[in-house]
Parts: sequence; structure tokens; C-alpha cells
Amino acid sequence: KISAKLLSGDVLCRLGGDEFVIFLVGFLDEAAIQRKADDVRLAVAEMEKELKLNCPSSISIGYAVAPKHGVSFKELYRKADAALYHVKKHGRNGVAEYEPEMDEKVGK
Repeated sequence: KISAKLLSGDVLCRLGGDEFVIFLVGFLDEAAIQRKADDVRLAVAEMEKELKLNCPSSISIGYAVAPKHGVSFKELYRKADAALYHVKKHGRNGVAEYEPEMDEKVGK
């Protein structure tokens, strides 16, 4: 379901458990990224309905943008991870773009 929401150049990777990384190509503005995040969250909600899961879940998304936040995979991954933990720390079930202050708050 999630992969159906992605474009042909995008890449979906499962890190393990319930953690995924999605590389999106060609997103130039925050509104487009927010729409894609909403699409992913909706896809997960649809899967839960189809599987008839009776447990509430939340979807937390953190993201970083190249070249604004970095150019290497390692740098972008670290910053997206900081944004993800920011969302988790502030109530979960949301989306956040990386901000430099997030590094200090997660100790990175």
C-alpha cells in the first residue's frame, strides 16, 4: 500500500520492525512533502482497516531535504531521525521537518 503512493524514482526501505525510510525524488517545496507524508499515513490507515487490526497506532514522520539539510545519506538520515524523534517526543502521530535545534534535544 505504501509503495503504491510513491513515484517511480522513489525508494522505500524497511530498516526493521516498524521503521521505514523513504527517499523521495524531485520534491521542492514543503507543501508537496506534507502531501506525500499524508498519503503515507493514509496508506497505513487503509492497511490497518483491511487487516482488521483492533489496536490504535500512530505514524510519526521526520524528514530532511537535500541540499538544504545536507547532501550525504548519513547526514540526511541523521537529521530526519532527529526530526522523527522530535515528533515522537511531542505526542506522536505527526510530521516534522528537521530544524537545527532538534539535534540538541535528542543529544546528537
